[in-house]
This record gives sequence, structure tokens and C-alpha cells, in this order.
Amino acid sequence: MGHYKAVKPVLVTLTPDVQKTLSGLALDVQDRLGTAIGISTALRALVRLAQPHNEAFLQALTDAVEQELNSGIRWGKSAKKRPAKASSVRQ
Repeated sequence: MGHYKAVKPVLVTLTPDVQKTLSGLALDVQDRLGTAIGISTALRALVRLAQPHNEAFLQALTDAVEQELNSGIRWGKSAKKRPAKASSVRQ
């Protein structure tokens, strides 16, 4: 029996073309493995491929993010910090 690691659901926002590419990769891997996998599995595997990353990988990723930002698509949060909310006191 295999060992399973817990996974945590997170929201990832993808453009339709990126979702299509990721789905295609998952199908290609599925065909090679002969077992069904989802896009989450493919995405986790892609992230594992990035570890450990070196300077060349980091530069390529930075270039890709810059290209994404220049295309008008925004991912992540603004670099500007939001003002802290006043804390409420629970009684």
C-alpha cells in the first residue's frame, strides 16, 4: 500500500489558454502512465520540477512573470501593503 501525503485545496486563477495547456499536459502524462490524473497532479509535479531552482531557472521565471505582467494579466497581490485593519476585541 502506498504512502499518501495530505493535500490542501488552494485557489489558482488561470487564463483559458494556460488551463488548456495544463489539461493537455495532464492528458499526455495520463496516456503514458495508463492511469487517470488531474490537472492538480500535473501542476504539483511541475512545481516539484522547479525544486531546487538555480539562477537560470529563476531568471527564466522572472522573465515569464514580467511577460505576463506586460500582457495586462495580473497575478498575485500588489506590492503595496494595505493599511492594517483595526483589531476588534472579542468578549
